[in-house]
Amino acid sequence: QNPQICFQEPELKAGTAKCDMLGLPRVMSGNFASVYELSNDVERWAVRCFVRQVMGQQGRYARLCQHLGGLTLPWLVKFDYYLKGILVRGEWYPIVKMQWVEGAPINTWVDENVGSPEKLRALAAQWRVLVNDMRKHSLAHGDYQHGNIMVTLNDELRLVDYDGMYCPAFGKGRSPELGHANFQHPRRLPEHYDDALDNFS
Repeated sequence: QNPQICFQEPELKAGTAKCDMLGLPRVMSGNFASVYELSNDVERWAVRCFVRQVMGQQGRYARLCQHLGGLTLPWLVKFDYYLKGILVRGEWYPIVKMQWVEGAPINTWVDENVGSPEKLRALAAQWRVLVNDMRKHSLAHGDYQHGNIMVTLNDELRLVDYDGMYCPAFGKGRSPELGHANFQHPRRLPEHYDDALDNFS
């Protein structure tokens, strides 16, 4: 409700939260984070505020930010991780500031364009490029599902929610999450955490 007080990052301090009909910041809740939309006169951001502690989260996001920052891939959404992100009752908590993706989840977009086979074929071609890019760079998203695959107003794919992403900088380890159950192999375990993570979904 008061960005100038609760944020340290200058753009967020000067931003305004999108509010609901009651005048409260509008929130979208997920497994690990609540997401708020903030904007100024020029830009919009998704601010992810974590609702529970995840082991090694700080180090993971720092390495992921550094690794992805060296890549130029059209479907990646720019983000920054702030350890001292949001002030709540006198304590600082981490946040992720990500560019806002204006568009629709892929299931909604397909529903709206099911009568346009050329658009569907073009999006399928983009999906092949995205998947091949991921494999080429030894990346895995970890939670391919309709809510994390967005289609912009220009019909371009964007991936969001990098909480469970794998990158080579992580080496061997355990997945911090298991993704949406309806899109994952039923026997997937936290130990299944490498660049083959997305094969089933």
